[in-house]
Amino acid sequence: MADVAVIGCGNIGTRLIQSVSNITAGDPMTVYGVEPNEAVWDLARQRFNDQNAGGHEFVLSKNADALPDILGLLIVSVDARNRLAALTAGLEASRPSVIVLEKVLFTRRSDYSAARELIAACGASAYVNCTRNVWPGYQKLRKDIRQVGAIKRFTVTGADWNLSSNAIHFLAAFEYLAEDEIVSAKVGNVDVVRDSKRAGYREMVGTLQACSKKGAEISLTSTLEEARATEILIETDTTNFLVNEKSWTVTAGASTPVALKMLHASQIHDTFAELLAGMDCALPRFGESARLHMIMFDALEDILMVDGETPIT
Repeated sequence: MADVAVIGCGNIGTRLIQSVSNITAGDPMTVYGVEPNEAVWDLARQRFNDQNAGGHEFVLSKNADALPDILGLLIVSVDARNRLAALTAGLEASRPSVIVLEKVLFTRRSDYSAARELIAACGASAYVNCTRNVWPGYQKLRKDIRQVGAIKRFTVTGADWNLSSNAIHFLAAFEYLAEDEIVSAKVGNVDVVRDSKRAGYREMVGTLQACSKKGAEISLTSTLEEARATEILIETDTTNFLVNEKSWTVTAGASTPVALKMLHASQIHDTFAELLAGMDCALPRFGESARLHMIMFDALEDILMVDGETPIT
């Protein structure tokens, strides 16, 4: 099996490294971690070695120059402002078959076109890591929705769930579940705009509204109300589904809630194994996700833009 590289070994990056270490299909491979901050190297090694069910080797370096000429999979998990530079460095050093980028993709509109050109030039398939699409619970929910009719309304409500940075997850989940495309979005209301926990980024509390090609209404609300579980109400022609992302259950109509199986970032090794085997997966492709990011930017940039960029990550 071809080797894997993860550029950016912060918290999410180390969890993705953990996922890769547990790929058991194929022969053992070398996993390359690229991270200039040596202070996090010990955590990266620890999480790689927690299980390492695949018996792989792990190599850490400060920059992408240490990457091999050919990779099966390149994962770019740095923050949005630095993602284009990290992708560029990775593609200058190596030629991957598949690329997976973390969200939010970038903070500048120009970065999207630059990334599109880079990806096209290297010939790789590229995906964005909006992982609800690969959760078993959401995959089953998609099949259940198909049986009862089209989604009419998709409403997300919860306590301060970092709307600016996490809205893309729910927008992508709607498109996956509804098999429909979002065509426009706007801000319904703004309660608070503040600095994010990640230095240099901004966050919003309020409501983002969108509509789809088939006429569905989407509403994403992050409230100041404390301890309110994030819930998704999915209204269809005949049946409503309520997803609770605290108890991890889904309720169809008046039925008893059933477990909704989710996956942490450290548990998506099957998806990475599919990509390494040359298969497609349910993650949104780069082109689809870039379109959705631009729709989100159209709504948020007037509120969050600073010095020509929309600093969300």
